[in-house]
Amino acid sequence: MKNETHQLQLVNNTYSAEAAKEVLTSLIRDKIRFLNVQVLSNHERYGADISHSTKRVAELQAELEIMIKKLNEAIANGDEIEVSCPINITVRKAEAVTIG
Repeated sequence: MKNETHQLQLVNNTYSAEAAKEVLTSLIRDKIRFLNVQVLSNHERYGADISHSTKRVAELQAELEIMIKKLNEAIANGDEIEVSCPINITVRKAEAVTIG
């Protein structure tokens, strides 16, 4: 089976700066919340290495702070925000794990 790629347009619109801030912060905060749950679960259940996920959470939090600052400036200026957020999904066969 060969890899199949699909694309969907999660967000594709022009918003007031206030609405864009609400949409974008909600998406990023949900992703951070998801990763934090995964970090806790993987660490507690499996003792897994969580360094990649914790680094990603920190990156997203930093990006969120920058974005909020820029959107607050746009709000103060009465600007509109154009948001395009495509998602690419590739379905591929999982690799077999061999033990022994």
